[in-house]
Amino acid sequence: MIGANITNDDKLIMSLTLDASLETGKEYFNKLKDVLQSNTGIISFVNPLDYENGEDFVLRYQKSIEYK
Repeated sequence: MIGANITNDDKLIMSLTLDASLETGKEYFNKLKDVLQSNTGIISFVNPLDYENGEDFVLRYQKSIEYK
């Protein structure tokens, strides 16, 4: 399942929900980032991500671990 959130600062944040192995999750995570031409991303396993708006999302998660 893919979700979209348009933040109050007019940024688009996409989410991908999978019932799959970690390897499959990494593969689809990277495909989604490539399609969106994004270098910011995070995998969340249990809780939804916490962010105020699009700029806050980038500031919090841009330096997170990348699976490439």
